[in-house]
Amino acid sequence: MPLLQGFAVVPVCPELLAGMGVPRPAIEWRSHDGKFAVVSEDGVDVTPRLRRSCVQIVESLRPLQPICAVLKERSPSCGVHQTHLNGEVVAGQGMFTRRLEPHCSHLFSEEELELVREFLVARRPSSGVGSP
Repeated sequence: MPLLQGFAVVPVCPELLAGMGVPRPAIEWRSHDGKFAVVSEDGVDVTPRLRRSCVQIVESLRPLQPICAVLKERSPSCGVHQTHLNGEVVAGQGMFTRRLEPHCSHLFSEEELELVREFLVARRPSSGVGSP
């Protein structure tokens, strides 16, 4: 893909690393008595294993100094602007997004691909021949 030429692309999925598989039951944030958990539609609390996978991925990405990430909007893991909470779509970020943000200041959802394109074009590494 020409747009990505000169950039390292690292595909990651916290839910897969957490062992949730594909396809998998839907997950969402749930709150009860001021406590939050990520729970699958079949009632399994996946918070601890999802948290571990998020930490593991962020730690593996940090040395790469990522300049941007494209994440899945409304995902309890990767939502950038929205996520699912108690059966509703609400403003907020997913678990992975919150952990990644301090290490990668440009976070986009897959619904913002035109912004991603503009961002990458503006930062395309020079080939050393002519102008980028």
